[in-house]
Amino acid sequence: MIGRGKRSGFTQRLRRRFIVGAMAAVTLVLAAIIAAINVASYLSVCQQADGRLAYIASCEGLVPYASGEKPGKDRERELKSDLAKYGLSVEMMFELRYFTVVVNADGSMGEAYTDRIATVDEDEARQLVQTLAQQGRTSGFSDAYRFCVVDAPSTSGDDGGRMYILLDCGRDLSKFWGTFAMSLVVGVAGLLLVLLLVIMFSHIVLKPVVESYEKQRRFVTDASHEIKMPLAVIDAANEVLKIEHGEDEWTESIHEQVERLSGLCEQLVMLSRMDEGGSRLNVRQVDIAEVVREAAAPFETLAGARGKRLEVRAPGHLDYRADPEAVARALGLLLDNATRYASEGSTIELVAEGGVRGIVLSVSNPVDEAPEGDLNRLFERFYRPDSSRSSSTGGSGIGLSIVRAIAEAHGGRASVSYSKGILTFSMRL
Repeated sequence: MIGRGKRSGFTQRLRRRFIVGAMAAVTLVLAAIIAAINVASYLSVCQQADGRLAYIASCEGLVPYASGEKPGKDRERELKSDLAKYGLSVEMMFELRYFTVVVNADGSMGEAYTDRIATVDEDEARQLVQTLAQQGRTSGFSDAYRFCVVDAPSTSGDDGGRMYILLDCGRDLSKFWGTFAMSLVVGVAGLLLVLLLVIMFSHIVLKPVVESYEKQRRFVTDASHEIKMPLAVIDAANEVLKIEHGEDEWTESIHEQVERLSGLCEQLVMLSRMDEGGSRLNVRQVDIAEVVREAAAPFETLAGARGKRLEVRAPGHLDYRADPEAVARALGLLLDNATRYASEGSTIELVAEGGVRGIVLSVSNPVDEAPEGDLNRLFERFYRPDSSRSSSTGGSGIGLSIVRAIAEAHGGRASVSYSKGILTFSMRL
């Protein structure tokens, strides 16, 4: 039951995936909202600054009325009309903090106007503009100054000169960065709150799913155990028939079907135990290459009997921490699958490789027909891409599910790929 005793591995994985999925969705949406708000805020700062620069340029760098002066009523109406073109108000005109520097045609520094700013003198203004001129920049930000370059007024005495206008946007940028920092803090706090709520409510949301799964798992386990007894009775009765009447095709068929059902029951129980976390691996330091060779040995004869050939490629030693019995079982299932479905007269390859990301065991075999659809569905329980062929070959439909479960129990994954007529199943430990 949920919340009582030790939760199954399935329940834990399902809950983790739910939390990760929910948080990923919330994070993406929240990040998009925060990014949109801050980008819009930054563009607004740039737009307002560019409007002010355009107005200053229209005044040839000399904005009328300093901080202590006031325009008359008639002049104020004219100013309102002119300033509206640049998105400015009459009051904003008095708040403009800027300086200009003329760069002559020969590249020398000309006249500097710093009357409308208190923190920059003429030498500092010329030095800053000289740096911008050497960099070849004509617009953008330089520290807290938004700047542009226009043709210098003809009164400068040197035709062909350029005038740099630098507007102090320190206050606007300070507001923007303050808003940006606050939005990040609020965003992170919001994510933490959502994470807490998701964790709290994940039990409630997933409770029906987990209960349904637990009932299904218990049914599979109980049914498998209940089926074993009748199978044993049928097999025993079949042996009696063999003794009394001799072996024939019917008794042989009964024996094969009993073995098949018994194997299916064992596989179902094993999958159920691995899902609930009850099947613990006996992990220890082993030579995976030796495990591979031992697991492949019985299938060399089987492959030959089925008209195919098995080729094993493994290094001399490949030490790794794993459960050798589980790895051998997974390899046996992959090789059994390959010997059943490989093209007639083809060569099956079993390859073991070591790398920085772990051990990769792969089984490749040619196939007569290209598989269709999503290949990863082959790892689903009882999935058969071709039911008639699967039935004729005697497959149970859950062998690859066990391979995936064993790979995941070792912290890895199972995958399948198809290229140029070769189907490859890989298991990473």
